[in-house]
Amino acid sequence: MNKVEIHHIGLENFRNYTLAHCDIDNKQPVLFIGANGAGKTNILEALSMLSAGRGLRNAPALEKIRHMAVGFALRFDINYNDEPLVCHIKTEGDNKKPITYYNNNPIKLTDRLLHTIALTPRQNRIFSESSAERRRFFDKLVSAFEPAHLGRLQNLEVLLRERRAYLANNNRDKIWWHTMNQHIAERAVAVAASRLEYSHKCNIALTNHADFLPAIKCTINGYCEGLLQKLSASEAEEQYKDYLIKQTQIDDNIYSPMNADFGGIYLPKNCGGEQCSTGEQKMMVLAIVFAQISLIMAQNGVEPLILMDEITAHLDKYHRDALLSLLVDYKLPTFMSATEEDAFQGFALQKYKVIDNAIQML
Repeated sequence: MNKVEIHHIGLENFRNYTLAHCDIDNKQPVLFIGANGAGKTNILEALSMLSAGRGLRNAPALEKIRHMAVGFALRFDINYNDEPLVCHIKTEGDNKKPITYYNNNPIKLTDRLLHTIALTPRQNRIFSESSAERRRFFDKLVSAFEPAHLGRLQNLEVLLRERRAYLANNNRDKIWWHTMNQHIAERAVAVAASRLEYSHKCNIALTNHADFLPAIKCTINGYCEGLLQKLSASEAEEQYKDYLIKQTQIDDNIYSPMNADFGGIYLPKNCGGEQCSTGEQKMMVLAIVFAQISLIMAQNGVEPLILMDEITAHLDKYHRDALLSLLVDYKLPTFMSATEEDAFQGFALQKYKVIDNAIQML
């Protein structure tokens, strides 16, 4: 198991921070305390950029640059499997693309060593939100095991836009049309296959949950996902390509992985997550988070970074205390935020006050 420790966080021109830093002792989970708008979530967002993707807010790089600044820079001093690792993430070029460096050497997005698991207030009612929100959440989970997954999704979006533009221009190039739909089918089936494989693994992991977490089951429903449950990958590609070729109207609402839907079944009540209370939905998401933790450790052999924003929201005292006890016992690199300190009394945590765009140890 590759052990991960974060010993230093440095932020420059990132969100509300001009320049801020803090040293971390990884023996205990870290809690950032501060008023709404102080910048607690911004620290967690910076940490989330250590893994693939655009961070826990799914925001473009330009939104992360402090007002009037030309770019941002992040520094993390890490102990990875007992070896020192300095990670820099900074925006470069005219498009302000974030580039990641390990010990001053640039790396590819898919070569990042770390995995983060983030839970934000936005996900507290994930099963009642739009299907797009649920897909983003689910695809981020999938990408921890299939680094190319997010890239395939982006490529698929581009291809679907090109297909729509072709129809809008009333083109009639049969070779282009067949080739484009073949490319779309290949990527769509690959995306669907990754989702189905992850859903199967996650449901196995969900059977071994902590006592305070509910029994749940994940579902993923979509046209391509449905094809793969009865056909081989090559057969699914062929059938989906044939379907696409027949959809020749620009206003056709075609089936694709971009409109599949992720869901959850709350087994104690045998109902969909959308029918559950906000507290029950948060507990469902927590069950998925801890299943993801166990999967990453078992399959990737590395400790994930756990990021939990406003961790105590919508939890009663029993579930809150059980969650905090579990996080302390896990001894994994864990970073949390809250507006009040009272709920955390009696737990061994490393606490920081976030105020006036600065991070102060308590």
